[in-house]
Amino acid sequence: MIESACEEKWGVILIADSSEILYASRNDRYETNHFLNKISVFERIRTESFGMEMCGNYRVFIERMRISNQAIYVVEFMDTSQQDSFSHIAYKDLMSGLYNRNMWEHLIKNRCQESCYQFNTLIIIDIDNLKEVNDQEGHAVGDRVIRTVGQSIKKSIRSKDIAFRYGGDEFIILLNNLKNNNLDKLIKRIKRKIYKNSNEDKIHVSIGATSFKDLSELQLAFQKADRKLYEEKQSKKLQNLKEKKYEMVELKETIEETREKLNDLAAVKQNHLSEDILALSRKLDLMIYRYMAFEMEAYKAQCKIP
Repeated sequence: MIESACEEKWGVILIADSSEILYASRNDRYETNHFLNKISVFERIRTESFGMEMCGNYRVFIERMRISNQAIYVVEFMDTSQQDSFSHIAYKDLMSGLYNRNMWEHLIKNRCQESCYQFNTLIIIDIDNLKEVNDQEGHAVGDRVIRTVGQSIKKSIRSKDIAFRYGGDEFIILLNNLKNNNLDKLIKRIKRKIYKNSNEDKIHVSIGATSFKDLSELQLAFQKADRKLYEEKQSKKLQNLKEKKYEMVELKETIEETREKLNDLAAVKQNHLSEDILALSRKLDLMIYRYMAFEMEAYKAQCKIP
């Protein structure tokens, strides 16, 4: 067991490329230097072993960055002996309130150390059309959607399960010792809660899920769940395309009827412009524009479906 010379449970240290300590949570440079040697920081910097690693009771994260064209090493450490191994702020996604991708990567890399968790089910959740929401309604609305989904997921799972925000619109849930017959119920509950909490945003999500034996199969399970997620999204796109084509047929019929009315009215008025003719003509133009927009949307959707 490593005794902390800094007597700190968590801290940040900045190191120059020359190994000079630029900043430490504690002012005593000698103690800090001794502590860094204890947790193998200088050796890891020398061998460029960046990222997260365990050293005794300490979880040590090292990242290299450049400031004013100078290499700086950021060392973040945490004593896990008296804390929940999933509690550190470096593993939190502030927007969704869930764990972030750092935690996911850590779990894959250090799966043996989390043996007290008997994960056996993986769920991947993707927010439908988040890019369109950001583009059309602004990122403030998109951020609100992410927060809603994150909090809805958190309220849908048990305390022994873990949820992550994996990427921009993608979330992952690891379920601890879930019975197979409860998976469909959970997925439905998550979708209901997200939709209920979305208020005016009317959020929809796609979900893929799979079971696995232990964390050694996690990456394979991710691929399987991701494939199921993809299949659900494609199914939705096909359904939307069918609905779009049905709307196009109805609109085309309305356009033809309106064109006939316009021709009949023009014949009666003997080609003299009137308010009736102009109003009907404008209505026809709008419907034609709408039909053309439908055609373009349907074409784009079809191109995205293999």
